[in-house]
Amino acid sequence: MTDLAFVDIAIEELRPSYMSGCGAVPEDAVGELNGVVHELRTLVGAWNVISARMGTNLESRLRKLEETGNDVGLLQCIEKLVAHGLVEFRRA
Repeated sequence: MTDLAFVDIAIEELRPSYMSGCGAVPEDAVGELNGVVHELRTLVGAWNVISARMGTNLESRLRKLEETGNDVGLLQCIEKLVAHGLVEFRRA
């Protein structure tokens, strides 16, 4: 959720009003740039909703994925590797 918040902030800062430090944004690009920002923020918002529904516990998330009919064997294998050896991918 924190990572998605940072992504959302980075996307928001693509708006023309934030881009002035990079030079003037051409008038014909303002609408398109705002449209891209809106579309990306909509996607991040949707992912936030999905993530909230899935919960934060990995085991419960895997069970929910299994209930949808998805094969989660690979995810479980990756989780074991991360939990037991790939320290740089574990949470602090």
